[in-house]
Amino acid sequence: MSYTGLLRDGKMETTWFVVADKTLSAGKEGEPATLKPTNWWRPVSTNIDTFERVK
Repeated sequence: MSYTGLLRDGKMETTWFVVADKTLSAGKEGEPATLKPTNWWRPVSTNIDTFERVK
């Protein structure tokens, strides 16, 4: 996972990027999780977030 951001005028603009070809998954609550491969389109995810300072 990688994060980057820009702080300007009390507002933080961030972008994050994830590459993972497996996820942890359990059959039901209380069972141990195991690693399972993801679909071909799932390993790469990006997103952006904005945070504003509250006064």
